[in-house]
Amino acid sequence: MKYKIILLLLVFLFFLSAVLITYATLGDVNINVSFRNITLIKNGSTVSIDSEPFIYNGKVYLALRDIANLFNVPVNWNSDNHSVTLGTAEKSFWTLSELTFEEMSFSKGSDESIVHSGSLYNKSVSGFGFSTIKDVVYKDALLFGGSEVEYFDFDLNKEFSHLTAFLGVTDDCIADPNDFGIINIYGDGNLIYSSPKLHANSEGFIVSILTEGISKLRIEKMTSGKSILKIGVAESKLYVKK
Repeated sequence: MKYKIILLLLVFLFFLSAVLITYATLGDVNINVSFRNITLIKNGSTVSIDSEPFIYNGKVYLALRDIANLFNVPVNWNSDNHSVTLGTAEKSFWTLSELTFEEMSFSKGSDESIVHSGSLYNKSVSGFGFSTIKDVVYKDALLFGGSEVEYFDFDLNKEFSHLTAFLGVTDDCIADPNDFGIINIYGDGNLIYSSPKLHANSEGFIVSILTEGISKLRIEKMTSGKSILKIGVAESKLYVKK
């Protein structure tokens, strides 16, 4: 009975401490700290900072902003989500999957004809997803495979200097060896890149294309032959202009 009481007491203390720790991470807690007129030395020279360091539980604490300023590292506090960002928050590149491409839409023209706008692709087999090319799995690849001609339109808003990507025929594609596909890339309606012929047994290759000053980017797949080749545009990176 004595041991049971001790065990129950330990369990109670464990849950009590867990509650206190959880509360401490979400609320305000009073703590005792020691100020010792701490001197801060950087590379052999004494430096001054805005907030005085203190000791708590045997450790010296300095304000994060003071440390960041000493080493010229930007620091930002976001009160909305209670997060601290060290260094620049700006991205150096974006992937195609992070951009919004123009969806398909149809309308009637003045002569009652059907007018198409936006990207043209087969939703059932084309779009972003996993792709395997030469036994390598790529995440968020732009896949083409639904029809002889497909394309996706992206708004770049003249924000990117160049695009890099890996082009290849997917491993699950069954096609006649003589059939091929081509990837064409347009900038504001002008052809800026046309790939070599991509066959089912092609190795794939990396491309780098200048996109400086381009507002709208179109990536198009065209196929020739009886087969509808499934082509992946993988590891895409659009580099932000500096």
